[in-house]
Amino acid sequence: MDYALYIIVSSVTILALVFLFLYIIKYQDCVDLRARLREAMESKDHEHHMQKIREDFFAMLVHELRSPLSVIKGSSDLIIREGDQLSKEQIVDMLGQIRSSSGDLLVTVNDLLDVTKIEAGRFEIYTKLSDVNQLLTDESHRYTALAQAKQIELKIDLDYKVKNIKFDSEKIKQVMNNLISNALKFSSAGGVVEITSRSTSKGATICVSDNGVGISDDVKGRLFNKFVQGHDDGVTKEKGTGLGLFIARGIVEAHGGKIWVEDNKPRGSRFFFTLPYS
Repeated sequence: MDYALYIIVSSVTILALVFLFLYIIKYQDCVDLRARLREAMESKDHEHHMQKIREDFFAMLVHELRSPLSVIKGSSDLIIREGDQLSKEQIVDMLGQIRSSSGDLLVTVNDLLDVTKIEAGRFEIYTKLSDVNQLLTDESHRYTALAQAKQIELKIDLDYKVKNIKFDSEKIKQVMNNLISNALKFSSAGGVVEITSRSTSKGATICVSDNGVGISDDVKGRLFNKFVQGHDDGVTKEKGTGLGLFIARGIVEAHGGKIWVEDNKPRGSRFFFTLPYS
């Protein structure tokens, strides 16, 4: 059992590092090409800014991969080295940590794969006629405990005139997970996060709003680009790769919809996206 566990963990680690290596090579090739095309048009200050964005992204990406890998390696090493001396409860706890960290790692790797597919025009969705309001209800329930822990009110206001729509439920869940988790992340105790749906003649409009710190005007225009963080440093200790909203835009546009952000007066942000009926 210990040997099998070691093989599994080693395989996960190697797979993650291979994907990271391939992504860096692909991304660097694209960066080099774009840099040459921009060379005659852009200033040195802009090049310096772009380089800083790339450096910050890779620093965050290394952190996103190294943290779960460290947990996986540490827990598996301990089980292999001292398994006979550990209680069943201790082993189960460490296996739970390995499973959780593997899940975090898989999310990061999947995000990188989604980005490459979107950029290459190979991003695919698999749609079927489904109840979008039910999906919104299910996703709000997933975050109830987290909202309560952060003392944030999570509300849902659904328009039951919304008809069933053909969409890829797993991909739209991915969009909602990104929007809801961001809203909770950047809201303080006593805040409100609300999920709404509205029927239009062309389809459904979904909104996730919060009354948190909001997004500055200079960031709004770049918010759905790769590597862009929506909030200034120091707002939260939680960091990400800056890929979530880029992927969300790719998913929504693959459905024929659009996604955008507005201010939530007097404070906070409102993220909208549309799903057309056909």
